[in-house]
Amino acid sequence: MIDPLFDVGTIVTAETEIEGEFAIYLIIGKRAYNPNSGKSWDYISVPLPEGFVMNNKANVPYENTNLYFFNHTEIRERGKR
Repeated sequence: MIDPLFDVGTIVTAETEIEGEFAIYLIIGKRAYNPNSGKSWDYISVPLPEGFVMNNKANVPYENTNLYFFNHTEIRERGKR
C-alpha cells in the first residue's frame, strides 16, 4: 500500500493558524495523536528557516515549542526536498 502522506524531510507551504496566511514548514513527523484532546493530525513540522525552538518558560509539552501540527488538506504546495 502506498502512503498518501509526504515523507519526513519534505518542505511544504501550508496554511497557518491565521486563516488565509501561509508559511514554509519542514515535515519532521507523521500521524500525530493527542490522547488528551482526542485530536489527530497528518503532520508534525517546524517552520523554516528558524527550525525547532523551545521556550523554557512553560512546563507543558508541545506548548513550549514552535512545533506546528496540520493536515494534508492544509498544504498549498510541496517544495523541493
